[in-house]
Amino acid sequence: AGPALPGRIVAGMAQFADRERLQSIGELRDTACANWYKRL
Repeated sequence: AGPALPGRIVAGMAQFADRERLQSIGELRDTACANWYKRL
């Protein structure tokens, strides 16, 4: 594995995160709201 491999992995993870960002943010927000309501 050359020095470019970590950069390639990070780039792939970033692209995956970009594709999943809206869904992931929605899930995190829903989870945060659920946890917040549980604390009430």
